Amino acid sequence: MATDKIALTSSMRSNLLSLKNTQMLLDRTQERLSTGYKVNSAMDNPSSYFTAQSLNARANDLSTLLDSIGQAISTLEVADEGITTLQEFVEQAKSIAANARDSENIASSVVSENVVFNPATAKDDILTDIVANSKSGDQFTIRLGDATTMQGTSNVSIDQTLEEIGIAQGGVIEMIIGDKTYEFTFESSGSGISSPDSSSAAVKQSFGVDTSLEDFMSNVVYTIGRNVLNAEIKDGKMTFNTLDNSSLLIRSTAGFVSNQPEVHPEARKITAVQISAAQGSSNTGSAKLTIDGVELDLGYDTSAVTDVDDVINLVNANAELAAKGIKAVKDGSDIQIYNEKAGVSVGEIEITGATGGTEGTSVDNATIAAATDYELQVQTDFNQILGFDAGYSITVTDGMTVEQFRQAVDGLNGVSADFDSNGHLVISGEQGDDMVIADVGSGNFISSLLGDHIIAVRNGSNEREKYARQFDDILNQIDQLVKDTSYKGINLLNGDDLTVVFNESRTSTLELKGVVFNSVGLGFTVSENEWKDNADIDKSLDQITKATSLLRAQASYFSQKLSTVQIREDFTESMINNLTTGADQLVLADMNEEAANMLALQTRQQLGINSLSLASQASQSVLQLF
Repeated sequence: MATDKIALTSSMRSNLLSLKNTQMLLDRTQERLSTGYKVNSAMDNPSSYFTAQSLNARANDLSTLLDSIGQAISTLEVADEGITTLQEFVEQAKSIAANARDSENIASSVVSENVVFNPATAKDDILTDIVANSKSGDQFTIRLGDATTMQGTSNVSIDQTLEEIGIAQGGVIEMIIGDKTYEFTFESSGSGISSPDSSSAAVKQSFGVDTSLEDFMSNVVYTIGRNVLNAEIKDGKMTFNTLDNSSLLIRSTAGFVSNQPEVHPEARKITAVQISAAQGSSNTGSAKLTIDGVELDLGYDTSAVTDVDDVINLVNANAELAAKGIKAVKDGSDIQIYNEKAGVSVGEIEITGATGGTEGTSVDNATIAAATDYELQVQTDFNQILGFDAGYSITVTDGMTVEQFRQAVDGLNGVSADFDSNGHLVISGEQGDDMVIADVGSGNFISSLLGDHIIAVRNGSNEREKYARQFDDILNQIDQLVKDTSYKGINLLNGDDLTVVFNESRTSTLELKGVVFNSVGLGFTVSENEWKDNADIDKSLDQITKATSLLRAQASYFSQKLSTVQIREDFTESMINNLTTGADQLVLADMNEEAANMLALQTRQQLGINSLSLASQASQSVLQLF
């Protein structure tokens, strides 16, 4: 049976096998030349291949950590730059405080040019005998501060109503702009806003307590004049200022019971107080109200205290109870007794009828509730609700001597009063603040003493207050800077911590503790008392010294940590390089060697082909027989 096998000579088979092996070597060498690796798979060299894979994997993990380390360095550099800037701010604050320390305020002052006093007899001279047209009961106010601007201290918003911030019907305020008076009255909800009435000496207008603050301010400005007055809510504070440099004074002339009651713990209520008194010569006793051991005499006969308001006045006028902090307020037809000192009760309360007489006074239907938390309706006014400074009030009393009056004015905080060499009274704003002095109601005291019903004194200069404002502005800048010293959500100057990881198993780390270096964290407080006294400035200078020490210590801490992180960064870079080099040594091909191998193999292949050709010549000679 015939077969398809081709008969090859032994030499031909040997040459073919040699060419096959040579081609395999050529293919391997060509792969190494094209990839650059002598170990391209586990089939080439399992040990070298997997060892190189492990080294490269660790190098990649460290490379990722290297990026994280670099971000940590950037975070530290931002914090360090923040501290440098904070040090500059602190140095600026130090310069401001030093300048304030070297400056002096120029007191504002007004002189009673038309009234001459005799300092030698001032202790005996009756004030109303010296100041013409003055009388007992005359009252005036003195306000210190910018004569053209008044700003409240309470936080309010423009969309709130007067009622929502605590203003109730019955309140009345005066706004005195220059020499003109405006009177604004607050009425019940639904009363709306009345048109201004200029028929009397004071322009009058009323507002329903449901009026929004925006409408209230805009209508006040419209009534007084847009070119005269400006009103706004600035940083949550209601602010009025005159635009024509006129003086400004806001004062409450009637108060009201706030619609926002205060809760006083352990207050006690006296209900249905009725005191009756019988006439008779044998009446020798009186009813008593005893509060925390302090006995109050409710009287007897026709002098008996029979009215709730009288009882409240009796309680609040007692100096011993006032020292204890005990107050009384009206609660409808009842009386609430409370202690305004936090956490202190009013103690025991007892009411007894008269003793020692057959027809003395008695207390009927009076009961005293047990101690509990009561909401007290507090008497207040517009200025208290908004936090406007109405200034100090002085009242001329019956028989007041010139010296008593001088002492009363001189005793006001920030105000001094004395006689000059000519006997004129000099009233001064000690720290250079403006003073606005105005008569109250129909009184003529200031008009007679100083020549006008309202006097604006602006001849002083409060230099230290200007420096104090600059100092406070620096503290504000410090707070803003600290908030801005953040890198990728981490702020080392605002309390954030940072953990830097140095190895892939997270067993090698560095903890960076953040600090709070805003103005409070650095130990600063805002300027006190407008830096009126050297002690106030020295307190700020002490704070600057401590803040400087804190900043220097923290700068040293961050610098040391930054150096540590940078050293570890350099180490990690070297480690990555070593791992990569080690892996390459196991798997990379020697390109010179492989190129030489390629040339040798190509030569071997060519020689093999030639040898195969020679081996086949014997077979080819057979063809010549045909």
